[in-house]
Amino acid sequence: MQKLIVFLIGYCVFLHLVLAVFIVKFDALQRLSEKLGYAESRHAWHYRQMMALHRRIDACVPEGAVLFIGDSFIQGMCVAAITEKGVNFGIGGDTTTGVLRRLDEYTCLKKAKAVVLAVGYNDLRELDNDAIVANCREIFKLIPKNCPVLFCSMLPTDERYRHERYNDRIAKLNRSIANICSSIENTHFVDLTEKLMDTEGNLSLQYHEEDGVHLNGKGYSVYNETLRTSLMSFGL
Repeated sequence: MQKLIVFLIGYCVFLHLVLAVFIVKFDALQRLSEKLGYAESRHAWHYRQMMALHRRIDACVPEGAVLFIGDSFIQGMCVAAITEKGVNFGIGGDTTTGVLRRLDEYTCLKKAKAVVLAVGYNDLRELDNDAIVANCREIFKLIPKNCPVLFCSMLPTDERYRHERYNDRIAKLNRSIANICSSIENTHFVDLTEKLMDTEGNLSLQYHEEDGVHLNGKGYSVYNETLRTSLMSFGL
């Protein structure tokens, strides 16, 4: 029995030593990869992969398509439920800065029938409202003047499920962007807030995936129907 105990203790010590060596080696490899420029964040990898996919799609987009560009609200959307000419260029986690950077990649923008934009939420962690609004102005400038734009309002979060308190900022952003849209020809602000918000000003629990941000199927049904009606009302 004593020999067994000694063996088990020795085996545990050996495992700890192996684990320690592995951790040291892994840390060294990680530092080396960062030094050589090989390391990238999960979002950067996702962004790069999605853009590679988008370039392939862009090369085949027919004339007269409706382009949906934005963050996870777009990426998770079934654009065919809104218009049969829809093309989904959403990237989860994207920002107004990211959209600015990639708009030039889409050659199909020059022959698009319309553009639907939904972006801004992910900017809230890094940028103030003035910077987000400034980015939106620049995005509008990069879209051909003869191409109608529908900018979707940022939705409130359900603050009962979030530690951030963004809803006041989101309301102010929506007002600012709506004012910009009203001053630019062919640019329309689509306000989805009232239809998806509860009486306390939160994103209604019945419309999100219990994370306070992302829409569930029922939420998307409302979102899609509103966009479909808006496109029709603008003759698109």
